[in-house]
Amino acid sequence: MKLYLRGHDYKYAAEQMLLTLFPAQRPEYPAGPPAPGEDALVLSLHRGAVWATATAALSYGGREYRAARRCRTAELTDPLSTDRALQRILKLAFYGAGTAARGSEPPWGALTGVRPVKIPTKAMLAGASPAQAERLLRDTYRVTEGRRRLAMDCAGASLAALRSLAPGEVSLYVGIPFCPTRCAYCSFVSADVGRALKLIDPFLDALCRELAATGAMLADAGLRVRTVYFGGGTPTTLSAPQLDRLMGELAEHIDLSGCTEYTVEAGRPDTITAEKLAVLARRGCSRVSVNPQTMQDAVLERMGRAHRADDILRAYALARESGIGCINMDLIAGLPGDSAAGFRASLEQVLALRRLDRAGAGTLLRFRRRKERYLPPQYGGPSPLGGLAAPELTGNDVRWKLRFDRMLAANAAIYEELLGGLSLDGCPPRYGVPVILTAGERDWTTPYPLAAAYYDTLSAPCKVFLSLPDAGHLPFQERPEEWSHILLDALAQI
Repeated sequence: MKLYLRGHDYKYAAEQMLLTLFPAQRPEYPAGPPAPGEDALVLSLHRGAVWATATAALSYGGREYRAARRCRTAELTDPLSTDRALQRILKLAFYGAGTAARGSEPPWGALTGVRPVKIPTKAMLAGASPAQAERLLRDTYRVTEGRRRLAMDCAGASLAALRSLAPGEVSLYVGIPFCPTRCAYCSFVSADVGRALKLIDPFLDALCRELAATGAMLADAGLRVRTVYFGGGTPTTLSAPQLDRLMGELAEHIDLSGCTEYTVEAGRPDTITAEKLAVLARRGCSRVSVNPQTMQDAVLERMGRAHRADDILRAYALARESGIGCINMDLIAGLPGDSAAGFRASLEQVLALRRLDRAGAGTLLRFRRRKERYLPPQYGGPSPLGGLAAPELTGNDVRWKLRFDRMLAANAAIYEELLGGLSLDGCPPRYGVPVILTAGERDWTTPYPLAAAYYDTLSAPCKVFLSLPDAGHLPFQERPEEWSHILLDALAQI
C-alpha cells in the first residue's frame, strides 16, 4: 500500500498499523501524489493551539474511507510524551479508516507491538483501578473481551513481579536492536544487520557510554541491580568480541554483586556459536534464550527465518554444552502457515529436550560433527538430526531418538572406520538367494544414497528395493502399515 505522510514522519506508527490491518500489504512511499483508484493512505497531522489532530484518508478497493483522532496540545509537554501521544492518535485514525474498509476489527483492536500488557500495567501504576484499566483497553483501543481478560491477567502477573523487588532494587534491560533478518510478525524496533552493519560499532560506543552513566546514576541513588536482561533485536547478532566488550563494560560500571538472574536472549539459532556462548558463561550469564518460535521448517520459511529446525537443536546442544545453567525457549501460536497440530508437535519436541542433559547434548553435538566429517560426500544424506522436527513425531519419539543418538555417539570410532574409507568399487556383493532391501529416505544411520548405491551394485537371482519416504532407519517401526503392504507386494513379485 502506498503511504503518504503529511505534517509528520512517523513511519513506524503507520507501518505497524498497516501490518495489523492489512498484513498482506507492504508499505511504499512514492514521490508523486496518489493516483485515482489505487490503494493508498494519506495520514496527516495538524498541531493547533488547543488540539493536535490526526486524519486518515484511505482509498481501498475503489472506495474512500476517512477517520480522525485528536489529543490536547497541553499533553505534549516533552519530546517523549509528544511522540507517544502523536503516534497514538495517528494509529487510531488509521485504525478507524482501516476497520471501516475491512468491515471488521482484529481481536487486539488498535494495539500494535508485542506487549499489550504495558497499557493496563502503566495505567494501574498511575493509580487506575483494574476496571478503569480494562475500560481503557475497551474504549480507546477496541480490544475484544477475551483479549482484555488475557491482558489483565498478564498485567496482574507483571505487577506481582514488580512487587517482588525489595526496596532499592531494580531490573536492568539492555537493548540490542539488530537481527540477522526481520521476521514477518515482528514489531520491535530492530534493523537487518546485513543493511545496518556499519551502525553496530557506533551503537556500541553510545551504549557503553550509557552504561557508564547508568551505573553512576544507580550508585548516586543507592539502587542495586536485581536482574539483568539483554534483549533486542537479537543480542547474539553481535560478534563474540563485541559481546565481551559490552558485558565487560556492564560489569565495570554497574555493581552486579546482588544480581540473581542474568539473561541474554540468544533468540535466533543462526546467531549462536560456541565462542559467543563461552563469552556469556565467562561474563556471568546464568540464563540464555534459544527461541525456535516453531519447529516446523515450512513455517520458519514463511516467517522469514534463515534457519531450519535442525539448527535450533544444534543451538540447544551448544547452549547445554556451554555450562549455562538455565535455557528457555519461546514458541508462538498462530504463526502464518502453522496449525494446531503443528504447534502441538513443536511444543512436544521442545519439552522433550529438557530430558537431554548437558552431557547428552555434548555427545550428540560431537557425534554430529564426526558424522558430517567422516561420511563420504557422495553419500550426502540428511543431517543426524534430520527428521526430528517432522510434525508427526511425538515427544516420546524425540526422547527415544536423542537416547539412540547418544548410544551412536559412544560408537563414533566404529563409524569412522566403516564410513571413512567405505567404497563399493571392486567388490560387488553377490547373493545366491532373493534379496529384499528396505530403506527409509530420511535414514542417516545408513544414509539412503548409500543404501541405493549398495542395491545397484549387488547381484542376486531376484532383488527388490523397498523405499519409504518420510521414514528413517527403522521403516518397519516408523511406518508399519505402509511397510507391511509394500513387503507383501515384494514377496508376491519374488
